[in-house]
Amino acid sequence: MIVEESKALGITRRTIRDDEIVARCMYALVNKGAELIGNGIALRPGDVDIVWVYGFGFPWYRGGPMWWADSIGAKTIYDQIVTWQETLGAHWQPAALLRTTAEKNGEFAPHLKIEVKN
Repeated sequence: MIVEESKALGITRRTIRDDEIVARCMYALVNKGAELIGNGIALRPGDVDIVWVYGFGFPWYRGGPMWWADSIGAKTIYDQIVTWQETLGAHWQPAALLRTTAEKNGEFAPHLKIEVKN
């Protein structure tokens, strides 16, 4: 049924790699976090991270989605979301804060970075 509907809608089916699935999930999460911060619903990136770590069980050793985003880079995330918006539709609208952070080549939580030495 799904294959038939895909054909009827003109959707070309393809194999989606695990890393793309992870990216789509995580980038959407980061984008929503940036939207919440940008709209003043969350005061800072750490607030988003705390909710995800303690409220939803996000892996604490990853620091939360906004902390994780800094390890990937806002520009990388923003550029990919723009590509998905162009190819997959308007629901991939990048948050304004994500765009401005990417344009500055900035981070969400630069003041929280600590250097770990062995």
